[in-house]
Amino acid sequence: MQAPRLQTVLTIARRSAKAGFRSTATIADSFATTFAYVGAATASNFDLHVGARWTRRWATRLGRRFGMRMDIRGTMPDYPALVVANHRSYVDIPAVGSLVPAHFIAKADIRDWPLLGFTFRVSPSLFVDRRNAEKRRQLRRDVRERFEKGVSIINFAEGTT
Repeated sequence: MQAPRLQTVLTIARRSAKAGFRSTATIADSFATTFAYVGAATASNFDLHVGARWTRRWATRLGRRFGMRMDIRGTMPDYPALVVANHRSYVDIPAVGSLVPAHFIAKADIRDWPLLGFTFRVSPSLFVDRRNAEKRRQLRRDVRERFEKGVSIINFAEGTT
């Protein structure tokens, strides 16, 4: 009877180690991409298009790290667009973000999250404070400005995971 228990413990340990490695690698990858983006953004005087391309690059790398495989049908627009999707899990971010160079709209409290908050603060993301009417108006102005400059926006309308 001991062998099946040992096998179960070993399986759990192996899966936990794999998950731990993947999580650590994901965080390291995000920071490396973030710092590379800061260099590229500084060199381009924080050009919004550079930020959109780096956001897509970050999302694509994150998706690969998660082992995502996607079946994409149709094409994304080659003009500035508002990409709206439901937000059911954290996998949605790299899945949708890898489709088109764009800037995310994120809820304001993400700025204060450990680790990921730093990445979003230095990225070209826009933040929304749904409780503050003036900040919502400012967000609309910022979105309009980015559209006018040719940058797409990704918004998870139900961003309440």
